[in-house]
Amino acid sequence: MKPMARFAFLAASFLLASCGGGGKSESGLPGTAALPPAAVREAPQGITVSPRVQMTYYTIPPAVGGLTSDGSVALDLDGSVVFVGGRLLNGRFTAFPNVPPNLGPEQPYLLQYYSLGAIAVDGLRTVYSCEQYILSIGSPESSTFGAVIAIPFDRSGKFLTNEGELGFTPIAADGTTDSLNRYWALFNPTYLGNQPFVAIVSGARSSSPQWTFVNVGPVPADGLQNIGNAITRGSHGAMWVAITGTTDAIARVSDNATLNTFPVATGSNIQGLATDASGNVWFTDLGHNKIGRMNSNGSYVEFAIPTTNARPNRITRGGDGALWFTEAAANKVGRITTTGQITEYPIALKGGTAEGITGPVHGCDPRGCSARVVYVGYLPNTIIEVKESF
Repeated sequence: MKPMARFAFLAASFLLASCGGGGKSESGLPGTAALPPAAVREAPQGITVSPRVQMTYYTIPPAVGGLTSDGSVALDLDGSVVFVGGRLLNGRFTAFPNVPPNLGPEQPYLLQYYSLGAIAVDGLRTVYSCEQYILSIGSPESSTFGAVIAIPFDRSGKFLTNEGELGFTPIAADGTTDSLNRYWALFNPTYLGNQPFVAIVSGARSSSPQWTFVNVGPVPADGLQNIGNAITRGSHGAMWVAITGTTDAIARVSDNATLNTFPVATGSNIQGLATDASGNVWFTDLGHNKIGRMNSNGSYVEFAIPTTNARPNRITRGGDGALWFTEAAANKVGRITTTGQITEYPIALKGGTAEGITGPVHGCDPRGCSARVVYVGYLPNTIIEVKESF
């Protein structure tokens, strides 16, 4: 492994060990509190918020850690909810046993490193995340910036060795997987005049994974910048990407990297994307406090959220085909039918933020792929199960 990749691996490993609480499912790491041999069971707090919706709150134990700043969560094929520090299944938390490697005499100064979330799971149950790191080799005054494109690890949390690494400073925004078990990581450059791009990772479990880079979104005017905020899987191998900045748009990236860009209202600042069974892409219009629906030709309609300034964030498809989204400022979870009817449900917790959300469209709940349950990543350290009976 080349030196920078090795340093990136340390940063990512150390991050997940520290942000994940340093817990290990059996023996634990030195100087940290070990988890019980099986897992930690968090006593759930179930609250019925309507005759048809119940929320159950699971607090992530300190030994497992918390959530990333984007509240990123993903549903695995066994029905477990994966986050940066571990997984939740049947009310039990299990920490990922991340152990930093020994770098020997090349130990760098670890100035800063943090998880960017973008949690996703592929059909082989490989878990992916993106990390940012700032290292200094030799002295704190000599900094090297970079980002780990993806950190694939297996379902037990053991890192696979074939991580990819960029030697400059892109910032990860979101990530998802496709039907070919590839990971699409959406990145933004930190310098002006450039486009957001996706890094497509294939063969993460092989000895020679492949990395493909595709620019997405329109080229910004000189001295300005476009930002990619969200990515989701579409039909026929395509991906949808939300763009904001000098241009507000939704871009469709085909499997052969063909790019089609569809403009939306200026100032939309789209934060989340999800597709429905008909191939429409749904989006959260933070700037105008609306939920939008766009068809494959780029035509779209929007629906106003009843609560003003709700700050709609991430969105996912539920088991019944309706879309669920988080309202970060309103402390609510919203549900919108495919015809545009919105219902909001208050979260009983106070002082936190509803950010990430995932549903069975990304995997199968133990009760079946059509199970009517979604999961919310509620900062700083709670996973909320939202169960419906429509």
